[in-house]
Amino acid sequence: MDVLVKENEVLNDLLGYEGLKIIQEPGRFNFSLDSTLLAHFVKINKHSHRLLDLCAGNAPIPLMLTLRTDAQVDAVELQADSANQAMRSVAINQLENQIKVHHRDLIGIHGELGSGHYDVVTCNPPYFKVGAMSN
Repeated sequence: MDVLVKENEVLNDLLGYEGLKIIQEPGRFNFSLDSTLLAHFVKINKHSHRLLDLCAGNAPIPLMLTLRTDAQVDAVELQADSANQAMRSVAINQLENQIKVHHRDLIGIHGELGSGHYDVVTCNPPYFKVGAMSN
């Protein structure tokens, strides 16, 4: 399991979600309470079969949503490092059959994933001062 965690990263428990782990890197943007709140308050019902998380980062919301549904979750992330951490976090949690991470720009993503195919769409972009964060 730890083989998937690089030297500059840490494997943390996903706070408040028993048994889930997430790869994070100190000094980079990490998920916060707003991700936890969004995953908790988003309405998912028994008829929800496909979920989409835009600006997924290292995938805290898709990971959290798997505890509430068996639906397929697609996660889209532009930043290569974050998308890679998301993919490895999915693997560590053995959720490859439920979560698929797409390292893509949102521009034109509907061409790849289709439109009108999702029951729930979430998006929790990071909030920071302009110039305060680098790729």
